[in-house]
Amino acid sequence: MAEKHECGGCGGCGGGGHHPPQEPQKTPVNELSKVKKVIALAGGKGGTGKSLVTGLLAAGLVRQGKQVAILDADIGGPAIPLMFAFPQSVTRGEAGLYPAISDSGLKAMSISLITENEMDIITTRGAAMAGITEQLWTGVIWDEIDVLLIDLPPGLGDVTQFVFEQLPLDGVLAVTTPQEVANQAVRRTLHLAGELRVPVLGLVENFSESFGGTGAETVSREFQLPIIDSLPLDPRLSIAADAGGLEALETAYLANTIRLLADM
Repeated sequence: MAEKHECGGCGGCGGGGHHPPQEPQKTPVNELSKVKKVIALAGGKGGTGKSLVTGLLAAGLVRQGKQVAILDADIGGPAIPLMFAFPQSVTRGEAGLYPAISDSGLKAMSISLITENEMDIITTRGAAMAGITEQLWTGVIWDEIDVLLIDLPPGLGDVTQFVFEQLPLDGVLAVTTPQEVANQAVRRTLHLAGELRVPVLGLVENFSESFGGTGAETVSREFQLPIIDSLPLDPRLSIAADAGGLEALETAYLANTIRLLADM
């Protein structure tokens, strides 16, 4: 039964004393930006290849003609700047920060692109990392973006909590592996998304058929989520990522997920 209260004519319930459920207030993006879709990439556990999946999706969406940006929210271990070459670096203007831009037009913002000493970030506490993420979200001028991908850190720390609770997400993609030990953390992430009513689009299985196990299939059945794509262990991907040439490596990987995001 709905709880009745004395509102004194607050206007939200028409004087009847019953308020309809309200969605929590979300933190808006910079007012000079127009972002159509915001998708978070969650891995639950470190080492699942979440940043690699994020990079491949971004590069694939750019090839589809989309305006794409990546917000690297892994404050303690940013990987996105290592995977791409950004000849146009982050710049500061009176209204905020302008992101780095790759040769293909991919935009990106990461704490490592604006700090001189990464060790200062590595030792930053969780609550402060969430504050940094909020500053990057509100302080970056993206202009017009079709899809903004948020590369989340491992685990359910303050940054992931902030992104799930405070940012206007259109969906979450969970990166899994065949190993059950990795998917225990994925389950916790999916439970949090459910509690906060964040839509989960599906699973992307990395290291497919490489280490044995059926962890991704088990998670898929348990949460009734599709495995949208499977990514095998391909040495070309890690070599290209380590050399900052991920967007130049054209592959057919993650085609289903790229199509899904492009059509949203």
